[in-house]
Amino acid sequence: MLAKQRLAMVLQPDGVWVIEQAVSHGEGIHAALATCYLRGWAEPLGNAIPSGEAPIDGRIDPNRPLFTHKTQLYRLTDSGWAVVNRLQFWLLCTISIGMISMIVT
Repeated sequence: MLAKQRLAMVLQPDGVWVIEQAVSHGEGIHAALATCYLRGWAEPLGNAIPSGEAPIDGRIDPNRPLFTHKTQLYRLTDSGWAVVNRLQFWLLCTISIGMISMIVT
C-alpha cells in the first residue's frame, strides 16, 4: 500500500501534492500504519495535511470543496523497503521451488 504511492504532480500556485494510489482511509488502515511505525517500517511525514479525493471523471467542481478532511502522510523507511523486497524474494523462491518440483516429478 505505501510502496505503490507516487507523487503524480504538484499543483500550482499553492504547491498541492497529487498522490496516485494514496493510502485509503478504511477502518484497519490507521492500526496497520501505526504498527508499521512502531516496527520502524514507516514514518509520518506530516500531520493534519488537508486531503480529498478527485472525482472519478477528473473534473473539479468549483462548488464542491477540494479538501474534505485532514490526514497524516506516511513514507516507507529503508527498513520498510527491505521488508517489501525480502517478501518479494521469498515469493520468487517459493514459486521457483514449486516449478522445479513439478518439472522433476
